Amino acid sequence: MGIDFEQGDGYVNQKEYLCKVLARFEMSDCKPRSTSSELKVESDGEEEPIDPRTYREVVGCLIYAMICTRPDICWIITKLSQYLSKPSKLRWVAVKHVMRYLKCTIDFGLCCSKCVDGLTLVGYSDADWAMGIIY
Repeated sequence: MGIDFEQGDGYVNQKEYLCKVLARFEMSDCKPRSTSSELKVESDGEEEPIDPRTYREVVGCLIYAMICTRPDICWIITKLSQYLSKPSKLRWVAVKHVMRYLKCTIDFGLCCSKCVDGLTLVGYSDADWAMGIIY
């Protein structure tokens, strides 16, 4: 649902789905942003609560997009989903920022192409300042 596949190039996107999400939450005419997150999600003091139902609906829609074709919003959506039980105005501003980012990057997607040289899995790690390679 909501995923477009382009045969040949192996390009997958959710432009139509994201347009519907932006329209549903009245963000179709928002000012686009070039970054997915600039706001502080955690807060130190009392926060003004907001309607949890709307917050959960938006975050749920963004989780679906994140899982299917938008790994670029994974970090911020994961952080925002930690506050589903008690969302605040600060987090609502962060959710709106993500939607403004999606407006700017509406054509982004995943490119799944065939490997020319054969299948090779390569991984890197710097957890202990050493590099590990998987072949």
